[in-house]
Amino acid sequence: MENTAQFYDLWFKLANDITDNGLSVAIFHAGLGLPENLTSFARDTFDVHFLTLYCSNEELESRLLSRPEWKNAGERANGFINAMKGMNMKYQHLSTESKIDTSDISLSESASKVKEWILSCM
Repeated sequence: MENTAQFYDLWFKLANDITDNGLSVAIFHAGLGLPENLTSFARDTFDVHFLTLYCSNEELESRLLSRPEWKNAGERANGFINAMKGMNMKYQHLSTESKIDTSDISLSESASKVKEWILSCM
């Protein structure tokens, strides 16, 4: 979809239909993680809770370069990695109380912390 707001509205309307049936919904999306990306539909319809996951830029670069598709991508990888580092810095500086620094914890520990956070919001 070309219109980002339309895309998010579609997901929020679907989530609204699900909650109308008594179920809870969690939406995970990197770009949606920025408060300015929430549409008015979401703000008017839901209690919105933000959880920010981030890591050090060094760890982020290491993780990205460990992906098979980026190991030998050269300059293309550098451009992507630098863009992701910029987004990572935005996440680190968001004024939200709920943040998890995943730099020095395992994937399993990260998942457990996310689960704890979700349960605390319900």
